[in-house]
Amino acid sequence: MPSKASFSLKSLALSSALIASAAPGLNPALAQQNGGFNAHQFELENGMQIVVLPNHRAPIVHHMVWYKVGAADEAAGRSGIAHLLEHLMFKGTKNNPGDTYSQFVVRHGGSENAFTSNDQTAYHQTIAKEHLPEVMAMEADRMTNLVLEESEFLSERSVVIEEREQRVGNNPSAKLGEAMTAALYQNHPYGKPVIGWRHEIEALQRQDILDFYDKWYGPQNAILLVAGDVEPREVLDLAKQTYGQVEPTAAPSERLRPLEPPQYGQRRVMIEDETVGTSQLMIRYLAPTMVKRDPNLFGDQADPIALTVLAYILGGDSTMRLNRKLVEEEKIAVAAGAYYDPNGLDYSGLSAYIVPAPDTDLEAAEAALVRELDLVLSEGVSEDEIATAIRRMKVELVYEQDSLTTGARIIGRALSVGGKLEDVQGYAQRLEAITKDQVEATAKAVLNKKQTVVAILRPTEAS
Repeated sequence: MPSKASFSLKSLALSSALIASAAPGLNPALAQQNGGFNAHQFELENGMQIVVLPNHRAPIVHHMVWYKVGAADEAAGRSGIAHLLEHLMFKGTKNNPGDTYSQFVVRHGGSENAFTSNDQTAYHQTIAKEHLPEVMAMEADRMTNLVLEESEFLSERSVVIEEREQRVGNNPSAKLGEAMTAALYQNHPYGKPVIGWRHEIEALQRQDILDFYDKWYGPQNAILLVAGDVEPREVLDLAKQTYGQVEPTAAPSERLRPLEPPQYGQRRVMIEDETVGTSQLMIRYLAPTMVKRDPNLFGDQADPIALTVLAYILGGDSTMRLNRKLVEEEKIAVAAGAYYDPNGLDYSGLSAYIVPAPDTDLEAAEAALVRELDLVLSEGVSEDEIATAIRRMKVELVYEQDSLTTGARIIGRALSVGGKLEDVQGYAQRLEAITKDQVEATAKAVLNKKQTVVAILRPTEAS
């Protein structure tokens, strides 16, 4: 692959005192300081977003680059490209061949990893702050100069196929998760697994990966987050010297995906396996996200923040509705709860689950779970429940803001799907403003049985 830019570590000689001068080319209108996470936001001339989260309690930094692309952006019939490319990004560049980058991180006592989701791919390192210049230089280098030999591609493709077999092929719960997701999304690419379908992974070619890389891996499609013992202007200056030298790619400004059609009835999926010891049941409702609500499916009453409150009331901890009623009081379950992830570019899901007690059959457990969900629609929720949920959620938010890595991940997930930093910063205030009417209206908009999948995992009859 032709090189679009090159970087010299010598030009970024290690120094405990990073350059503090103003960086040329910064658009002042795009730089701002915010409260809450103490986040400072900038944007480079090539379009790369930068967020810095100063935290001076230890002389370390957490460095992340988020690409606004994930499994749902793959072409039909090419599932697995985003995840396979994540693996191949560790194969080296012309300037830093092989595992030079990884060895640098390990040699200096750091750690690194990466992950792929439906909507984003992220690469991250945690290392002593004095090594941040080299990390930024090498990460910027592999943004544009990846070297991918055919032999390495074929080898890593086999590794991913084996990874899929280990994660899914021998795991009944994972099989159920894939089946449930495929049934929930009738038209949207969220219905395929992030790791990809095996037969489509096997058909991927080296050029598929290179085309995806050339299209999506550019600075205008990336977000840099640095948290730790740094000053915002120091990070900005380093970013100008590294990421700022990379030319933008042709990544589309908007990710256009097919929407879900109206759903007319509940779907049910079941996995039976002799290795399963205890039956489990989950009901997942199609749900909106922070950035998209799809009025055709949810009307205009569904509020994602109110939905986070509802999910907490149902199953945020062991004292909330489902566990208290079904486990502690009625003792028909050994576990019960609910959860909802508001992050996502297009859709999400509100899930409620139950694991029946040994003397409770699966049908009775399902009936009890459905009864509790129906009570939300018929009787609503109390002011006390809402106040308790909001209070505990705010406590959790304080811990998240205090973490070196968690804050960066929260902000990265939001920005990589089109969210805004001010929305993340103002989440606590928006949470406090949620009312009983909003929670109940959202429940009626989302707890629609026609837009659900019931997923059952149980032992085979023989077992």
